[in-house]
Amino acid sequence: MSDERARAARSRRSYRLLVLCWRGLLISAAVGAAAQILVASELIGRGIFLAVILPCVLLFVVCWFVVMVAFGRRSLSREDAVELARQHCIAQGYEWVAPVSVAWGLFRYGIRTNAEHRGGNFFATVDRRSGEIVRSSFARR
Repeated sequence: MSDERARAARSRRSYRLLVLCWRGLLISAAVGAAAQILVASELIGRGIFLAVILPCVLLFVVCWFVVMVAFGRRSLSREDAVELARQHCIAQGYEWVAPVSVAWGLFRYGIRTNAEHRGGNFFATVDRRSGEIVRSSFARR
């Protein structure tokens, strides 16, 4: 297996793990809140509450740790992403026109030039961790 294919496979696994952990965080928080409501309305007792809430707390802590370790890595700043997109735009032979719109995503930045007008827009998607231009296009009209 080539280095590039191995890196892509690790990236997919890492992404899937993060998605799974985010889901774990949300589900454990929702189940914990529902258990609180059921105890407050006296529909379940304290023993059942503890049997439900302790695994949820454990799941929440483990998922939180995984997410924080993953996001603790140095990620690309907004300004660096715009600069990478600008260099890529110029290298492709397109004109870089201000104002620039940057959409922040969990894993990527979406960058668009000439943001206040239709036509003459350069679009780029930059990966926050690797700094790689994932996708780019130009709308001429």
